[in-house]
Amino acid sequence: MATEAFGTADTGDTGDTGDTGDTGAQAAPGPSNVSGTTRVPIGVVPHPHKPMEPITFFFPPINRPGFPRRAWDPDLHAQAVLAEFAATGWRTKVQSLIDAAKLASTPDQLKTEIPALYLQSADRNDRMAEILTQAGDVTRYWSDMLMITAASYPATWELMAVGTAIGHMVGMSCKLAINRPRPAQIYPALMPPILTPGHPSCPNNHAFQSYLVAKFLAMAAPALAAPLPDPPPPAPPRPEWNPENPGGGPANPLDHLAWRIGHNRQIAGVHYPSDAVVSWHLAAIIAPLVAEGSLFKKVLQEAREEWAGVAPLDVPPHQP
Repeated sequence: MATEAFGTADTGDTGDTGDTGDTGAQAAPGPSNVSGTTRVPIGVVPHPHKPMEPITFFFPPINRPGFPRRAWDPDLHAQAVLAEFAATGWRTKVQSLIDAAKLASTPDQLKTEIPALYLQSADRNDRMAEILTQAGDVTRYWSDMLMITAASYPATWELMAVGTAIGHMVGMSCKLAINRPRPAQIYPALMPPILTPGHPSCPNNHAFQSYLVAKFLAMAAPALAAPLPDPPPPAPPRPEWNPENPGGGPANPLDHLAWRIGHNRQIAGVHYPSDAVVSWHLAAIIAPLVAEGSLFKKVLQEAREEWAGVAPLDVPPHQP
């Protein structure tokens, strides 16, 4: 009788062990040596079987000596103009102004300017959009007024960058020397709606930089700074405007914008009126010194070419 073979029974499925989960994205290979394999950035991968060989040109190189002038970033080329100016003896030219401003920076003297700032704070609602925007870069206000861009008027744009760069360097040097406390230090109840900047009050650098920009633009395009005509006799001639005697305000749009930018800082409560006066005098000293530089003269000539042919229109005669 045949013997029936008995097999072992099914033990059943052991079941899925489950997903082990993603191991995560593999890090990009760095310039390290792992297990004898050199990992290098894309673009310099050596041939895997032979050493690097000299590159054979597939196309002829181009003879383009020097970096094109107009390819320069205007803000960066302005730094070269700044370096040229910084090497001059500008500090000796403004020392008497610094000394006078420092003498006028005691708390007893500054407290006399607080009432004017308190009254000007009533204009904060009307000027708040400008105050907040101008707390950063004010270049857009100049570019919007003149309807220019860095691409359409590159040399003019660089003049503005030069005014900003030199104004920053000179202004900070003067602030350090004068060391005037901010208005909120003397009268905290002013409660500026913006953060009080982390440097002394005098000069008002927004005003100083803006007055420099206005003067440089006027050098490039005198039509932009053409003053209003004097009223007919027997009225007296129109006096030259300055922030110590503001009267009806500046007589040309460049000075008016510079004045307004500085004045917004007073409305905000972060500068005294006398800070802007110092700024105006400082710009009157610094601008001619900058204009003596060879690099600045080249930029200025290029900017003048951009504004060639622009002239003011005749103003209708005054009607009594």
